[in-house]
Amino acid sequence: VYSHGNQGFAGSSAFLMRSFASHGWVALAPDHIGNTLTTHSSPRPLALWLNRSLDLSAALDELSGRAPELLGEAVDSSQVLVTGHSFGAHTTWASSGGLFDRQRIEDRCEAGEFPAEQCTGELLDAFAAGGRDPRFIAGAPLAGKGSEEWFGSNGLNAVSLPMLQMSGSADAGAVEGVWDRSEQVDLTWIDIEGGCHQLFALGACDQVPSEEGFHIVSTYALAFARHQVLGDHSAPV
Repeated sequence: VYSHGNQGFAGSSAFLMRSFASHGWVALAPDHIGNTLTTHSSPRPLALWLNRSLDLSAALDELSGRAPELLGEAVDSSQVLVTGHSFGAHTTWASSGGLFDRQRIEDRCEAGEFPAEQCTGELLDAFAAGGRDPRFIAGAPLAGKGSEEWFGSNGLNAVSLPMLQMSGSADAGAVEGVWDRSEQVDLTWIDIEGGCHQLFALGACDQVPSEEGFHIVSTYALAFARHQVLGDHSAPV
């Protein structure tokens, strides 16, 4: 299951979804309505930072119920890899069990960062409950992070899943601080030399040809998924 970036769309990382599908996986990439290229709001509403995780769970529910109709057979949705690019990396950390810092979010509300009508106790409690979906058993955030302003200094350590963080060396700050704030997480971090922010989505980096970058990202993501979801430790791709 894939989460696109801010003002993105379901097909933002189509190369990655095609790669998984070509190896027999069911690849699910929903639009985050209200945060797509044509439906976004600025500034982003507070609820969006949680609702994107709920979008992924709802999409997975829909697929599970309609798989025989859509695909001609049932699918096993009990063990799923969740991944996402940029803002989708935030969503990936949240869906994997990252613990939101309710007090920090409330303090930001009181400081006027979000309109008062958005900062309801019900929503703050929903943030505290989090976006964890037990069907997700591994996560791969791409060119983005679970930032301290949402998860505090220790919220990422609530993630008990194996995680594969991928980034590019030419994408300064995209994953800054994640390694230090996730010391208790089973985290593997791959930084691709010369990779820009769009290496994991639309491509066109100055230093890495798109097809080469797409191949690197797809190879590591698929190997990680095979290892964690299928228990497949063999070498051939």
